[in-house]
Amino acid sequence: MISPDACESVNQDSRFHFALRSNGLLDIALIPNVTFEFGRGRYSGSATWAAAWWGGRNKCWRMYGGEAEWRCYFGKASGCQTFAGHHAGVFVGLFTYDIKLGEVGRQCPDVAASWGVSYGYSFPIARQLNLDLNIGLGFIHSHYTRYRYMCDQHICDGNRKLHYFGLVKAEVSIVWILGK
Repeated sequence: MISPDACESVNQDSRFHFALRSNGLLDIALIPNVTFEFGRGRYSGSATWAAAWWGGRNKCWRMYGGEAEWRCYFGKASGCQTFAGHHAGVFVGLFTYDIKLGEVGRQCPDVAASWGVSYGYSFPIARQLNLDLNIGLGFIHSHYTRYRYMCDQHICDGNRKLHYFGLVKAEVSIVWILGK
């Protein structure tokens, strides 16, 4: 059993801690991704990269982009384990996409942006592994071109804007804590 004094030492630790994680929900959507997280005490920052470039037979699933997030861990578990416990944060992301799975496709010719706040909980499942559950509420802003594929060519169906407020991120991630 870890004493309360020993638990608090994780938060007082002056060393940096590092972890790699992957969001299983993006993996299920066939979007490979990796996140590098670094932290000190109760605070951490992370950078994520995700990319998918699938297509064929007039269908495409293309998106790539990145996200940065800053978190504060709190609660009892955060004092005993690195990158564990409740966490709240802010995030910002930039990405682009071209999605056409049916008759109509949507392509972002430049960059879409997302930003918001997140809340989650991370708990250990093995000595160096955590399971992180995270949701984010925020905004997405994007310009996109709607198109159809007819007569062996892409036909533009108009330019549109997307302004969305709501759930913009969901994560079920395996976190590999690097080092001791």
